[in-house]
Amino acid sequence: MVKLIAKKKIGFINPETKEVVIADRYAYSTLPDWIKKDPMFKWAQSDGSIEIYETEKSKTKTAKNETVAGKEK
Repeated sequence: MVKLIAKKKIGFINPETKEVVIADRYAYSTLPDWIKKDPMFKWAQSDGSIEIYETEKSKTKTAKNETVAGKEK
């Protein structure tokens, strides 16, 4: 899952199923990973229309970093 904040209302289309999900303006949204395959995702990210605050990958990295930090203490 991708967690993001959108500065404007943006729709993402699943290229395989044509399902549409909407990220509402100034709201925290949790959206499926397939949104990364939609070109709109890259465009919105590059122009600053969306801000990613957590993905499954970053969540895993954060958990690993916390574990390493815990061993060092």
